[in-house]
Amino acid sequence: MIEIACSADAPYLPHVSVMLHSVLTRTPTRPLRVWLTHDTELPEEGRQRLQAVVEGQGATIEYVTVPPALMAGFSTKKFHAACWHRILLPDLLPQVDRILYLDCDIIVADDLTPLWETPLAGALFGAVCNPLFPLMRNWPKQDLGLDDPLDYLNSGVLLLDLRALRRVGLGDQLRDYSLRHPDRLLPEQDALSDLMRGRWLKLHPRWNLQTTFYDLPAWLLPFPRQIVREALARPAVIHYNGPFKPWQYLCKHPLRGLYFDHLQQTPWPRQPLERSSLPYRLIKPLPVTLQYRVFELRKLWRRLRSLFGRLASAFRPA
Repeated sequence: MIEIACSADAPYLPHVSVMLHSVLTRTPTRPLRVWLTHDTELPEEGRQRLQAVVEGQGATIEYVTVPPALMAGFSTKKFHAACWHRILLPDLLPQVDRILYLDCDIIVADDLTPLWETPLAGALFGAVCNPLFPLMRNWPKQDLGLDDPLDYLNSGVLLLDLRALRRVGLGDQLRDYSLRHPDRLLPEQDALSDLMRGRWLKLHPRWNLQTTFYDLPAWLLPFPRQIVREALARPAVIHYNGPFKPWQYLCKHPLRGLYFDHLQQTPWPRQPLERSSLPYRLIKPLPVTLQYRVFELRKLWRRLRSLFGRLASAFRPA
């Protein structure tokens, strides 16, 4: 049986439904069980819709509530608390020895059985490198000390040896890391890359084909060009990582339509695209790399405005 883990709160139930529909229709020959983690109450209607998608394809689904006590110590300053659920799976699922974790912003385009059967050969988990855009600050090297870009992983697809991870106490290690480094840019991804260096298996990028493969020329990616060609020719897991998702106005991903193909086969009707207001329409014609820069400047402006607001409050007469 293939064990799949994912995480979603109420607004993301349509997206996790799309992802799971793609998994189930592309991997029909193996029994499959889904474990969905959540830390807020899911609406009953949403649970029933999701269950209909999973059970309609002959699989089963289990809902796993993450206790607040288990989240103690994990930084949630920059990302939703759910980003930590994947590294808590060894503790949340003591009855499971191996699991494949998948983010919600994913479409599976090929049978997952070969990935599931990949020998980890003593590694704690398998993952794919996370390439950066050239305009981004190289925080894996500057903050984490990772000189080789292939040593920085993407946590959106993880083949986890839960038994081995329980043995090394992954949850406790990462909780301690989070307490020491609460301001990491991508909390659990940075922590995994930093703490688990040399202890994870590098998977072929076709198992987590990220947006950078479509937005950048091959020579700017940290993989041999033959590997890039193989991944683009036969993607197995398409990951719409980054700020532009298929359900948002600015998304230009060439395989965006796959998301809507699967959405139409779920109980969720198609909704208007998010982020379609005038500011987003104005930057739509810009190249993707410049759109990323606009988003970074926007984040910086918000942080500065918040800082000035706090300073003004501190010096305001009582």
